Amino acid sequence: EFERLGFREKVFEALEEALKKAWEANDEVCKNTSVGALPVGTSALASAVSDPTAQDCPLVYISAGFEELTGFKACWALGRNCRFLQPQQAGNAPMAVNRSEVERMRTFCKAGSGSMIVLLLNESAAGQYFWNLLFMQHLFLGRQDHSGISRHYIFAVQTEIRTPNLRQLVLQPWESGAGEFRLQRLRELFRAHEANFNPREKSLLALCDETFQQWAQEVTEKTGPLWSAGGETM
Repeated sequence: EFERLGFREKVFEALEEALKKAWEANDEVCKNTSVGALPVGTSALASAVSDPTAQDCPLVYISAGFEELTGFKACWALGRNCRFLQPQQAGNAPMAVNRSEVERMRTFCKAGSGSMIVLLLNESAAGQYFWNLLFMQHLFLGRQDHSGISRHYIFAVQTEIRTPNLRQLVLQPWESGAGEFRLQRLRELFRAHEANFNPREKSLLALCDETFQQWAQEVTEKTGPLWSAGGETM
């Protein structure tokens, strides 16, 4: 129904100016960022739209980039809450690392307004873990349907953070507390940009680059070097 009634086009029209900057990033930009020099890379951006007015806030649209990133096809994902991306092994470290972020997302979906930035450890359809950075925003389309009532959606643009050793840096020392500290600080740095982040002025990839530089410097001071000169963990 979302696409049949033309709401996909209306969502992108409403966000066109705001998203222009986010979609400008290309392979050349990624190669030239200091994130890549850490080494960290990012995949292409993906997008999704969910309906917070429906039961369980189901997905009503996902882009081809979302399918590529997660491995889940639209024919299966639409109509489901995006929690299917959460790691499936109950009680393990991957489940624990997302607990606070999942609670923040639940609160955000019920809030009915605003935007947020969230970093999750997700699991693809193939069972592979990946780090998913999302920018989410409540969006209202005024009087666009036959009932004359505004339609409320949550739009998300997201990208995979491809850091060869981030999983080891966070998960392997999780029990000792070092991994939890590293991830908590990274999320705090992303969260600090929530109120002022504007896709018109800065792309999601640029935000990722800037934040990782600050995080690597701070965490190195606390727990020692994260990468050697050759790009491997110390």
